[in-house]
Amino acid sequence: MKSIILAVPLAFVLLNVGDFSLQAAPESVKRPRIIGSSWLVEDIDHKGVIDDARTFIHFDTAEKVSGSGGVNHFNGLYTLDGDKLAFGALAATRMAGAPAVMAQEASFLKALAAVRSCKLDENDLLHFCDSKDREILRMSRSDEKR
Repeated sequence: MKSIILAVPLAFVLLNVGDFSLQAAPESVKRPRIIGSSWLVEDIDHKGVIDDARTFIHFDTAEKVSGSGGVNHFNGLYTLDGDKLAFGALAATRMAGAPAVMAQEASFLKALAAVRSCKLDENDLLHFCDSKDREILRMSRSDEKR
């Protein structure tokens, strides 16, 4: 019984230390608060986007994501640990659209597969980076939903 009583306060202390380290970190390395938020894609691999395509991503829960590539809707799983971000396999509808929008959607989905980290900047822009910490997607907050 004594070991159970001692374990609870230790867990409480560890959780509080973890929270403190997040609060003390500079803004650029804080874990983005993305659960329940939607993000409109502003740039894919420094090539811009077709604005009317309305490419977006919505972080439904702590592990589920959904959105639109511009033509097709997608959903799947993601993991976020600090600023480390990775997407699992994404399921998508298979509709056809204008060639330029389909090309943008393919680039977007390819970029999501390469994401390894994310950063939320002081302008409330969300940046997804690859394994070399190179920005491959930039997004702004949105009220888009599936």
